[in-house]
Order: sequence, then C-alpha cells, then structure tokens
Amino acid sequence: MHALRRLAAASRRNAARHGARALLFFGLACWRPANVSAHPPLRASGAAWTTNGAALAARTNRGLIIASDRGAQLLCPMALGAFPNEQLPLVAASDGGWLVGTSQGVLHLDARGCRDPDGARLLASGVLDLVSASGGDVYAITADASAGSSLFRSGDSGQSFELVLQLPERQFFNSVVADPAGDGVYLAGERVDEQDQVAHFIGAVTAQGAALEAIELEPEESLVRVLAVEPAPAHVVVAGAFSSATSSQPSRLLRSDDAGRSWRTWQAVPGLQQVSFSADGETAWMSTDAGLWRSDTGGPFASLPLERAPSCVVPDGDLLVVCDALGLQGTRDGARSFEPLLRFADVTAPVSCDGSGYAVLECRNDWQEFSLEREQVFGSGTGAALPGPPGRPPASAGTAAPAPPESNGTRAASCSLRAGGGARAPVAGEPLALLALAAWASRRAARRR
Repeated sequence: MHALRRLAAASRRNAARHGARALLFFGLACWRPANVSAHPPLRASGAAWTTNGAALAARTNRGLIIASDRGAQLLCPMALGAFPNEQLPLVAASDGGWLVGTSQGVLHLDARGCRDPDGARLLASGVLDLVSASGGDVYAITADASAGSSLFRSGDSGQSFELVLQLPERQFFNSVVADPAGDGVYLAGERVDEQDQVAHFIGAVTAQGAALEAIELEPEESLVRVLAVEPAPAHVVVAGAFSSATSSQPSRLLRSDDAGRSWRTWQAVPGLQQVSFSADGETAWMSTDAGLWRSDTGGPFASLPLERAPSCVVPDGDLLVVCDALGLQGTRDGARSFEPLLRFADVTAPVSCDGSGYAVLECRNDWQEFSLEREQVFGSGTGAALPGPPGRPPASAGTAAPAPPESNGTRAASCSLRAGGGARAPVAGEPLALLALAAWASRRAARRR
C-alpha cells in the first residue's frame, strides 16, 4: 500500500512538472498486459565495472546494486530523482564511477554509488538508453512526447553532450548499440503517421550521416530493437522482433550481414532478452526465458544447460557475465563453469553517502521491502558483507555454479511497484502504449499552440 501511494504521488508530481514527457516515461516503464505479474521476481539485466575494476554496478528491476569494498548496497531509482520503474541504463565513466541515464537526464555516480544531490545533470533530457563506444565516446537516446527522439554524443566521457540527430515529431528511438569496429551507432525505432499507423526503422548513424531504413515485420509483431553488433569488421548487426499478441509468442532474432541493408531470421525463440558477441566476434551469446544459447561462426544457436534462466549476457573481455535470479556469475570457458561475481543475498544496506543520508532516506521503504523479499527467497541467514572489492575475477577456470532454491518460474516483467527496471525484452503491447501516449501528447501540444 505504501508503495502504491508513493508511486501515485511520484506520478502526479512528475506529470505536473514535466507534462507529456513524464507521461511518456511512465507509460514506457509501467505498461503491462494483464497476464504479467505486477511484482516480478528480482532480476538483473546488466552490469558495468568501473574502469579500474574496483567496483561493480548491477542493474536490476529494483534499482542499482553497487558492490565495492563497502559491501553490496541498493540504490533505488527514487534516490536518483527517477521514476520507480525506470530502466536506468549505465556505463563506466572515465574517472572510476558510472554515468546513469534517467528521465531527468544523465547523472554521474562515484564508485560508491553516490552523487552530489545538488549537482547539475550532464544531459537534461529524458534518457531511454546509454551506450559506450570505442575511443571513450558515450551515446544517449532521449525521448520527448511532444516532439521526436534525439541522439546525443559525448566525446569527453560524459562531461558534455552534443546533439547528433533530432528526429521529426512522432518519430522515436527505442534502442541504440555502438559499433565496436566503426565510428557510429545502430538504432531502431518507430514512426507514427497522421492516421496513427506505426512503421518501424533500423539503421546506422555515422560521421557520414544517418541511414535509417524501414523494416517490415511479421503481422503479429509490433516492435523491433537493435541488440548487438559483431566486433569484427564484418558488418553483422543483430536485432530482435517481438510480438504484441501475448508474452508467450516466440520472438525472432534477426541478422544482417550487410550493415542493416537486409535482414533474415537467425533464430525463433521464446522470451528473447539480450544478445552479445565475444571479443573476437566468433561466438554469439543469447539469453532467453528458455535458457542460455550459443552460436559459433554465425551458425545456428544451441541451448546450453543452466539451472536458472539467464536475464542478461554481458561481455567483459574474455569474461562473460551471466545474470540470473540469484545474482551475477562469470564464465571464461564457454559456460562450462562459473565463478560468482555478486549474490543478491549479500546486499546489506541502502547506499549511504557522506552522512547526508539522501539515498538512505529516499530508499527507506524500498530497502525494507527488498530485505523482506531477500529473506523470503534466500533465508534469514543472508546479508553478510562481501569480503572485499569484487574487481574483475582472475583469468582462471571458475567454480561450479551453486544449486539454486526452487524457482516459481515467473517471467520477469518490466514494471514493479517498488523500483527500477532494466534493459529487457519488451512486454506485449508496450510500444503501442508508448506511441499512443506520444501521439496524445503531440495532439494536445498542437491544440495549445
């Protein structure tokens, strides 16, 4: 009940303050079909080490979990001035912290998960996604319900941003991926015409300009997201096409071998989450509701036996980070063995910064609920502090993954009454809710003009 009241109050405050943009973000974060649980299990959807490897931030559907020599601590979205269900994309910053995207802009966190509560936002626009590129560049895509999306670039590790591309009104980006072998990014999104008909596009933005090409989806599909680009200069781009009919419909993994000019179905799989490539581009990894999958040299995917369904696959050099219901694990031997990186059971407290208590105060109720959930899932004997800074594990054969408690098998969804979302496969109908809100806001703004 307290969570519902806080959620409603936050919605009213932000809608009054930011108008249509607030409604856009709230709709993006919180729409869900009736068959998806209102409070999904704790799941991670991404991770990033600091540049010196001394601290690890995990993005979850309860907020960020910061693991350092202070232990593992929870940073809820409200402590960042964000909506309770935002995705909170993050990348490593050059000074040993992180850059985090929120509906209020890009924020800087230090290695403790702390920010100056009076500090300026680095990019004062609602951020849907944030990625690092080669050479230290950082790209952000933003949303404005009364206009179109924008692409921004930072050439100084997030200290300042410049506008690269502004889409026309009623055109929106939904995902961005950096090209590790080039000087630009790939993006996907939607266009809405005057009859509110939706068309989809995908393509690249480089120093030579933008080439966003239309892409045709199957009749039952309503969304396409760009997912990964192969590191080798082979022009291989991977995207996902998702159905709006039901969350149980298979999603399609799409592959382009010519830099996005043409596409073919690479794999049909239920519950597609994320795709990543190994550093040499020879191996592709895919996390899905049906488990972890692997493809070598562009061939078909094969399922690998795991005790828990993975919710993310994040490459870090020769280490592959795999998220699941218990935390984060790493593998260097093709998923034959794993080494623990972060256990949710070890999260001991909310982030506390220099005695100011701003994060503790904002996260107080979220932390109480998180602690109760942790005890229910992992037992009462949890919460011991980590022995030291996690760092990147040494290049050695890991340890076998521990046996998990029995899972209830609930599918991870994008909206929780308590806190944070994560980069994830969309739930059914999400793009239609987003675009309907955007179209409504655009018409309202036009009437006011």
